[in-house]
Amino acid sequence: MIKLINILAIVSALLSYLICGAQSSQKYIEVEWKNGSEAANLYMDGNDPEKLKSIVDTMNNKYVDLNTINNKVIALAFSQLFLEGHIESEVKKWAEAASSRELIYLDFWNVEKGEMRERQERIDQLLSDLRKG
Repeated sequence: MIKLINILAIVSALLSYLICGAQSSQKYIEVEWKNGSEAANLYMDGNDPEKLKSIVDTMNNKYVDLNTINNKVIALAFSQLFLEGHIESEVKKWAEAASSRELIYLDFWNVEKGEMRERQERIDQLLSDLRKG
């Protein structure tokens, strides 16, 4: 019985090694990620609201998904600013596009409670800070 357990342990270790080795092979590393959604385009800004809204309508969670993407891009920009003292030009372009996309969806926020106006002020401040960084 102990012999069988030892053999099974060795076989499972070898299989794990082969599986991990195969996943890090050049064949898998060079596969280019492809996404059919234009929402993955970080440069898409709010200059064409109709196009943006039609793309967002194809997303599972509509504006919530777009907001998640925008939040991550903006967080990256401010993390760079905080940690490195500057924002890379490419990241700055992404963040400016993300904030302009957010402006298109201000009506998502409750007007009666002033959330829309507050959000507008925060986005304006964000753009101002981005341009300084």
